[in-house]
Amino acid sequence: MHFFYPSAPERSDSQINIWRLNGTKQYLKHYDNLLFLHFITKNPRATELEKRQARLEMTIAEKKLAFWSRHPNFDKEEAMRGVEALKRAWGSGERAA
Repeated sequence: MHFFYPSAPERSDSQINIWRLNGTKQYLKHYDNLLFLHFITKNPRATELEKRQARLEMTIAEKKLAFWSRHPNFDKEEAMRGVEALKRAWGSGERAA
């Protein structure tokens, strides 16, 4: 079971050039995942197995955030605006399951 990040991801033969991607958009995607995983860890209805898996995946999400924050197509100001919008959305329960 995993939410976003399998422990042993399969390698793809995809020819995606990650250096042409929008680093800010990718950063915000993983930040949204991190907020979801945090929600799982604090959700009283989540099982201990789900909480443990969420904590494992939070480590992966944090590594991905660090990677994308160093990407040449990363805009820190835009990312911080996006982070604030995601925090508001999660805080309002708008994104919560």
